[in-house]
This record gives sequence, structure tokens and C-alpha cells, in this order.
Amino acid sequence: DAEAAKAAGLVDEIVPWRGARFSVATDDDTTFKNVGKKEKKGGISLMSLLSGGSTASKMRIGKDSVVVLQLSGTITDGKTASPGSMVSGPTVALIRELAEHKKVKGVVVRVNSPGGSATASEAILLALRDLAKAKPTVVSMGDLAASGGYYISMIGKDCKVFAEAETITGSIGVFGMR
Repeated sequence: DAEAAKAAGLVDEIVPWRGARFSVATDDDTTFKNVGKKEKKGGISLMSLLSGGSTASKMRIGKDSVVVLQLSGTITDGKTASPGSMVSGPTVALIRELAEHKKVKGVVVRVNSPGGSATASEAILLALRDLAKAKPTVVSMGDLAASGGYYISMIGKDCKVFAEAETITGSIGVFGMR
């Protein structure tokens, strides 16, 4: 239950559902946190990682950690990060770093995307499948996980996927053109 998870250091705080949206980091504020610590000291934003700033391997993680990886925005092909987009090259590179990082013991993949490029979605999905083979991984769908966002959430039969009651999900784009 929630109290046991807090006592074990798996969660930082327990809030009512209405307070959750204000307590949880949103947009591209993905952080690497040491389990059991309340501060974001040593955290790193996803945009910083994707824009070639810091990398997971350069980051000093003092203890074994669970990473929340927020994959947000339109999925696009490319090698250079772009605000508001999930660009395949930098995203795949980040996922591979997480898979290899020794202090990362598990990953929660938070998806909030309307989809986009089929080839970029495929590249990200394959990287996430490799990650799930290397580390315990779960998917959490945000407000929107449609088309390519839904596709990258389907990591495999052993990976649990959680969605909110209001999550808009499904792969409809390929059928809309027929």
C-alpha cells in the first residue's frame, strides 16, 4: 500500500489525486532521483540530455536509482533535439545509456504523445524493448498515448502498462487514411 511504499523509500510523498498533478514533475522535467531522497539535487532534465548537455553516464548517482523517463511530444525522425518533439536519435541514445547505466535499477517510462513518424516510433520502440530486457521497466500513459505514442508503449508482454482513466490511447492514425 501507499504507506508501505513510502516507508520503503519507493515514493517521496503521498498526496490525494487532486494534488498529484501539482506534486509530480510535468513536461520535460525528467529527473534521476536516488530512491528515498526528497530533493532533486543531482537531477537532470530530459531536455538537457536530449540537447547534448549532460548525459546519464556523466551523472553521479550515489545510490541505486529508479528513473522516470518522460517521453513527451510529437515523435519525429532526426539527430538533433527539438523542443516539444520526441526526436528519435537523441531519444534512442538516452534509452541506451539508461540500459547500460549500472546505478539505474529500473525505469518508469511516462508516455504523453500523439504519435508522429512511424520510423521514429519503431526506433524508439526497439530501444525500449532492449531497455526492458536489461532493466525492470513499466509504462505509464499520461493524457495522450495515441498512434506512435501507443506503439512505443507496447514494449512487450512482460512489461506492465498503466493508463489513467482519462488517457486517450489507441493506434488510429494508420486507419484514418483508408
